[in-house]
Parts: sequence; C-alpha cells; structure tokens
Amino acid sequence: MTKSTKIIAALGVAAGLGIAALPAGSIFADTLLPLNYTGANTSAEVKVKLKVSEAITIATNKTVCGEDVTMVVKSNGSCNHLIAGGTNSKNGFTISVKDKDTDTSLVNTNGSTNASAKIAAHNGAVDATSGTYGWSIKGGDQVFQNSAAITSADQAVLKTTQAEDKETTMTYNFATLPNQEVGTYEDTIVYTISANS
Repeated sequence: MTKSTKIIAALGVAAGLGIAALPAGSIFADTLLPLNYTGANTSAEVKVKLKVSEAITIATNKTVCGEDVTMVVKSNGSCNHLIAGGTNSKNGFTISVKDKDTDTSLVNTNGSTNASAKIAAHNGAVDATSGTYGWSIKGGDQVFQNSAAITSADQAVLKTTQAEDKETTMTYNFATLPNQEVGTYEDTIVYTISANS
C-alpha cells in the first residue's frame, strides 16, 4: 500500500465509527495560503529523493559461431563473436560460461558413437600441426584469458568492479584429429551474467 492509500483507509474507518471527518483540503492541501504566522519559520528543508532500480543485461552478436567454418582432418580452424554485459550495480558484474550438458566435446550430429566423432574440450591452446587436438576457448579477462576448456560448471569470463558496460571477443579454436569423421560438429554453451556482491 502506498501512504496515500493507507490514509484513505484510515479515514474510512474513522468515518465508519462516527468520528467527524476532516475536510479533505486540510490533509491533501493544494495550497499553503493563508499562512499561519504563529511560530513562524525562516527556513524550510525539502529532501529530494528517488529510487533507481537495479539493471543488468547480457548480449552477444551471434547465437551460432562457426557455421561457416569447414575443416579437413588434422587441421586448425576458429570462429569468434562479441559478448557484452552491463549493470548499474556498484560492484559491477561477472559473466560466466558453462557447457549446457555434461558432455563438453563438440559432437558429430550424425549419431556416431566412435571416439573420432568427437572433438574433445582441451585445456590450453590447440594445434593439429603439433598434435594437440580438440577445441578450446579464449577471451575475456578471467579463466579464458589464455586458452582453456569449457566445463559443466560455471567459469568466469569477464568481470568488472563498478557499474559499467563492457564487452570482449570470445574465440573458439579447433584442431581436428587425423581420423576425424565427416559431419557437422556442435555443442551448446551458456553464458550468464550476475551482479557482484
């Protein structure tokens, strides 16, 4: 209830009990005149006040990354996109990322269960030329500042310490196996944002 609603309810109860109701103008005055000079004041304070609600949001410029990447066996590839967050929380925000399910590999959509039908998440840089196969993520200013593997638990990507907007480029690097099966590989990851406590 707002204050005015409470006042109206109180007047209704008072009137119901047979108590003489005050004229509406004496409570909800739209004028201060005529002034009462008894106990006259020479100053008056007015506190000007408002509330600003918390705001926080996250955005990315792509919902699919790598749809235009075509690779062969034992080769390197990558894709990237922007991700941004913003808040007016005084301690800033943290963007985190995790795999949507417990399988962190890029999986061939043809349904094959062979080991060569997966591109495993790798903690560190990947490079088919040197025999480091898999996929990893690079970007932000936290866990993935250097290449790291996605996990099924949240890992920090980008962090601020004050109310602001900030963005970063996320890069996904791929290195295919010498016997990588033909097909389309994919995995779904989830970015979230939260205000810092």
